[in-house]
Amino acid sequence: MDKVATTASYASAGIVSIFGFSVNEFVALAGILLGIATWLTNLIYRHLHYKLEKGKSDADPKG
Repeated sequence: MDKVATTASYASAGIVSIFGFSVNEFVALAGILLGIATWLTNLIYRHLHYKLEKGKSDADPKG
């Protein structure tokens, strides 16, 4: 029962925090989160591209 109360407390606090934002604050937070998501996506694709190019150069006997 204590775990349920704790979870409900944290969930309600999070909901109140999010819906307590003004429009400007919500848009700013969304922009920050979108920027972080873009950076992480770029990082993943650069890593995959690096692995692909490394595999090509390792398979090439000319070097």
